Amino acid sequence: MKNYQNFAPERLSMYIVPPTIASGLVPFSDSLAPFYTSLLGPNWNIFANGLFWLWFVNFNIAIFNALPIYPLDGGRMFNITLKRVVGRKLSERAVSLATSAVTAVCLIIVVMVTIVPFIM
Repeated sequence: MKNYQNFAPERLSMYIVPPTIASGLVPFSDSLAPFYTSLLGPNWNIFANGLFWLWFVNFNIAIFNALPIYPLDGGRMFNITLKRVVGRKLSERAVSLATSAVTAVCLIIVVMVTIVPFIM
């Protein structure tokens, strides 16, 4: 846990190297690894870890893409939905400002989720 609280350039490889390259790492707790076996033999955890991280990265990209940040698909859907819901009650400028405000809030949340673990 301390590795994620104190960032140091000499530990940068720990954050960049995919866990599938590090032998013995599995996508679940290492303490549970001895309880799992596979027909693939002792190297099954590398395959399982690779599939886990493939799923994890794709899922997170999909969730990030759905955020109501304007250049992303979620932002465009938010803008179109807002125009449809408010109709002619709000001007195009007001809808644009609302979209920009939601985008700014979402970006701040994403940045805080990324930075806060290192400063807490």
